[in-house]
Amino acid sequence: MKFVYMLIKNTKKGLFGLVLFGILLSLSAEGIAEVQSNLTSNLSNRRPQLQEALPLHKVVLFSSGVGYFEHRGFVDGDTALDVTFGTEEMADILKSVVLQDYDGGAIDSVQYQPPEPLERRLRDFSFDLDSNTSFYDLLRQARGEQIEVEIENSQSLNSRTLNGRIVGLESQAVGDTEPPQRQMTLYSEGSMTRVALDEVVNLRFSDPLLQMELQEILSVLAKARRSEQRSLTLHFSGEGRREVMVGYIREMPVWKTTYRLVQQEQRQQELKQDEKAPTLLQGWAVAENTTNMDWDEVELQLVAGRPISFKMDIYSSLYVTRPELPPQVHTSARPPLYEEGYSGGPSLAEEPAARRLSAPQQMGTMDYRMEKSASAELRSSREENFSSGVAAAASGAEQGGLFAYTIDRPVSLAGHSSALLPIVQQPVEAEKLSVYGEQNTPLLKSLYLKNTTGLHLMGGPVTLFESGMYAGDARFEDILPENRRLISYAEDLSVQVVREQDALPEQVVNLSIKNGVFSYVNKQRRATEYRLIQHGTETSKILVQHPKRTGWELVQPAEAEEETASYYRFIRELKEDEESQLLKVVEEFPQERTVQIHNLGSGQISFYLKNVNMSGELRRALSRIQTLQQEITQLQRQKDDIQSKIDSIYRTQGRIRSNMEQLDRDSDLYRQYASRLSRQETELDELKARHDRLSEQVISTEGELSRFLSELSIES
Repeated sequence: MKFVYMLIKNTKKGLFGLVLFGILLSLSAEGIAEVQSNLTSNLSNRRPQLQEALPLHKVVLFSSGVGYFEHRGFVDGDTALDVTFGTEEMADILKSVVLQDYDGGAIDSVQYQPPEPLERRLRDFSFDLDSNTSFYDLLRQARGEQIEVEIENSQSLNSRTLNGRIVGLESQAVGDTEPPQRQMTLYSEGSMTRVALDEVVNLRFSDPLLQMELQEILSVLAKARRSEQRSLTLHFSGEGRREVMVGYIREMPVWKTTYRLVQQEQRQQELKQDEKAPTLLQGWAVAENTTNMDWDEVELQLVAGRPISFKMDIYSSLYVTRPELPPQVHTSARPPLYEEGYSGGPSLAEEPAARRLSAPQQMGTMDYRMEKSASAELRSSREENFSSGVAAAASGAEQGGLFAYTIDRPVSLAGHSSALLPIVQQPVEAEKLSVYGEQNTPLLKSLYLKNTTGLHLMGGPVTLFESGMYAGDARFEDILPENRRLISYAEDLSVQVVREQDALPEQVVNLSIKNGVFSYVNKQRRATEYRLIQHGTETSKILVQHPKRTGWELVQPAEAEEETASYYRFIRELKEDEESQLLKVVEEFPQERTVQIHNLGSGQISFYLKNVNMSGELRRALSRIQTLQQEITQLQRQKDDIQSKIDSIYRTQGRIRSNMEQLDRDSDLYRQYASRLSRQETELDELKARHDRLSEQVISTEGELSRFLSELSIES
């Protein structure tokens, strides 16, 4: 009975233990001895579980939604361990599992049972129950099968039993409002019988194999619906007692941080006037154990950073669709005979254990109920090089972008529970100021926090306390060591900011002429005024965030105290006796423009000469260009005037000649027309000569302008 007592003591609490106890009490002494023998045999043959043999030694939680778990312990001889995971976890486990066997040991295969797609498992059955199969659909698939069916008439309540083979099923419409009537036709001893399916109360297949197959199909469908557990078997081979390690990645909640920032103003009176009371930063990590394992004094690390992590289903079996070709039939050839060969390499039996993939045939026994004190003999995980017992498959490198918080003391955390763990308790630099962000938004009490802890502070919420009282909540993103971050926690009613904006006249600067191209920069200007108004009785430091606009440049002030990707930051101090202060911010938007100098009119040149500051050399050059352009314009105008006179004389002569054709050559009018034509010809000769001279002058002046421009290269 001592065995019975120990068995019940080690049995899980609950109804199962009570039932087992009752069964054992009802057994005879011989029965108890037999049960004891069977249970002892089963326990001795059961492979140890990973958690029992190798206690959980280390947990590393990442902010990318995964956790690294490391088990360490000792094995003796060839050993196999089982570890169970949920089906949805298997892909991550297979992708990341790491095995180490120290002290001369080796790693053999990791064995597991892959899932088989449901449609492939159902493919070999006679019935197709993959979809929501009805009674009618099931019987249609069973045509020709022998059945025994019990029928009960709903009116007479009499029942009868029929035996026969299913010939077929049909559906007949009864009416528009009633469902169709479905009937089954049975064949028995040369006769056909129709049976209404709604009268069938019991049906049984006569073939026992068919009944077993239907039961098996239903079992497969039921298992596919449940979330199954899957086991891996880990094999370690070697001699003697050796230290081993098993590590793997599994999905875990993102660990979170929360901070308390205590401004110790009550100590300010104890310090000198030029000293500031320290600000204490207290940080906590929220760690969650969502596994079924209890963390019993494990080494816990919390990694700040964002390593890339993804899911890939390498657990499920993948099949490739292949074309189906008819087999080719040929005359069979005689099997050839080959001479015995040899090789200089070792045979499979002579290969080192580290290269064998098959599981060892005999597993050594081990005591997997280890005491926690045995872990003192384990190697430190910081010395891990992932090389013992396994051929090198990859090289490691420092991951400089990550920062790990290692909890100083071992952590114990039950499965499916969470804990707050302290990770920071240090003074930091914090500067008080009020922040103005956007128009029509309140000023916010803020702190300019500098990370002087030497730690990577992962982003999270911050609760602030001033003089022992709650002051507000804030938050920040990750802060690297020695970096600063602005946090706001309350509205500031002691100061006010009034914002006004105005457009300024455009400016033309950076004029130049080169290769006949006139270029300049046209600057749009915008001014924003911030009126800082003091309502309190203490000196206030105000940070104004002025938004940046693409392409605009800061002109006034010459530079900001700080810049971000989206803002200029200006910091101004408003004394306690100062009612207000003006901050003026001027920005310019430069636009470079170019134009061919010969397309630049005299009026445009006059505008630049009158309104734009430029060098004397450029001013003289533009004046010379303007003078030459004006000369060309004047000469061209004179040419046009002469050409107009010439065209007018030609028109007059055409009219005179037309009239002369109608007159007698001896008439006085004819002779007057002839005399007039003669005078006009003389005038035409003079006009044409003047026109030619003007054309030459235009060509000469244009050439002079062209040569001047080709040799001109001036920048203001």
